[in-house]
Amino acid sequence: MTTSKKIWLLGLGLFLASPAIASEEDVVTVIQSGNRMDDYIMSGNIEYLRDQSDKGGTESNPSESTHESPEVSRLKQKIEFAREQEDLKAEADALLALTQLYMSDGYPTGPGLLSLQRYHEVMKDMADEMGLAVAYRNSGVVFYREGDFEQALNYYLKATEIFESLNHKKESANMYYNIGLLFSKLGNERNAQTYYVKCLRIREAAGDMAGKASVFKALALLHKRAGSIDISISYYDKLIATCRGMDNPYKLASAYNNKGVALKEAARYREAASYYHLALKQLQDNSESDKEAALTASIYENIGILLRYDNRPDEAMVYYNRALEVRSSMDDQAAISDIYANMANIMQERKKLDEAIALYKKCEEIESDRGDRQSLVATYGQLASLYKEKSNIKRALYYQEKFTSLQMALLEENRNNELITMQHQYELQKKNREISRLNAENQIQQAAIKQEKDLRTTWLFGTLGVILLTLLTIAVFRHRTEVKKLKALAGMKG
Repeated sequence: MTTSKKIWLLGLGLFLASPAIASEEDVVTVIQSGNRMDDYIMSGNIEYLRDQSDKGGTESNPSESTHESPEVSRLKQKIEFAREQEDLKAEADALLALTQLYMSDGYPTGPGLLSLQRYHEVMKDMADEMGLAVAYRNSGVVFYREGDFEQALNYYLKATEIFESLNHKKESANMYYNIGLLFSKLGNERNAQTYYVKCLRIREAAGDMAGKASVFKALALLHKRAGSIDISISYYDKLIATCRGMDNPYKLASAYNNKGVALKEAARYREAASYYHLALKQLQDNSESDKEAALTASIYENIGILLRYDNRPDEAMVYYNRALEVRSSMDDQAAISDIYANMANIMQERKKLDEAIALYKKCEEIESDRGDRQSLVATYGQLASLYKEKSNIKRALYYQEKFTSLQMALLEENRNNELITMQHQYELQKKNREISRLNAENQIQQAAIKQEKDLRTTWLFGTLGVILLTLLTIAVFRHRTEVKKLKALAGMKG
């Protein structure tokens, strides 16, 4: 394979490379499909005290309209033209572009998987191992996002086998990382650690500082989830040491913040506070971007949580207000609502019920405007509880009814979403099952034809045998009869 073709395939095939390569931010993109509280250490987000279940879980699925967009139609025409011209390179180019489009918001996943499968076939026809490995890797990423971890692992392993055979260290390390991530998602810490360590060895040998940092962060999170906080903290120490050599204040601040959260979970509050302040010091002169501002606000909130644990609510409110100022400048309405909720919790604990209600009403307004019904149902529950505590039964009943009605609607939607997911998985597997069924039916049909042919042959030879036997019997009978007649005539003459 020529160098130019390899470069083309790498450039073309990396359209899903963000989650596959798994840099620090890419890890967050892949992992954060579940509960936000589970992943705040990895992402640099804060730990919320209110219910923070997956807010995306109740959103409606993108419309699966049968009307194709002009871009889809154009790419399909390019694919058909490339097939007519037998131009595999052009077909592969168009197939990848179509898959990328299908994997964006607003399209069903099924057609994207089919176009990716066709890309596999084209790569096989081109006998291009690198291109095929990239296709397998991208398929694994797609199935990972779809929650089909068995298929994702299957494609990851296929990609890994090819990358290893090509001695492509960097891509092999990326695949080890993705496999480790998948096992971590499945709760298999032992296998996850095995693959993370394999990835780490390659990145250390290559002097890949950013890659090492990603693995240290992943290992820290892995052990944190397994309850091994001390081991998790030791990996955060390695992460901090690595980030110090990268001249990247944001990543170093994120590492300090993450270690602070781990120390807080180990009930080492004083140490946690010191790391939060180290993180702030890194950011104080480098908070121009939204990313850095968001981390600054997260640290303020984490300090607020720590101060609440230390029974210092007034100081906690100071840091919540600082966080609120930053979030407001970013117009981050979701985060603003979460801050109001945490502040309302403090007011409720201090029996300042009117102030708590006022803050929760701000949450209600934001969440209603955003259509964030998952958070809204929790807010309704809190307001019902607060009004009941104030002995305002009428308002308590009002919010209790809103809470119950919305909760039932969400439960029904979740049930329907589960049915949709099951149907979606069925459709994804339907083609393979149909192919298997047709192959089985073809084998059965061929076996039946052979059996029928064998039976016909047996019947034919059997019939011929019976006829011959009958003819022979008749011939013998006639012969004996003739002999008797001759003997009778001979006796008469005698």
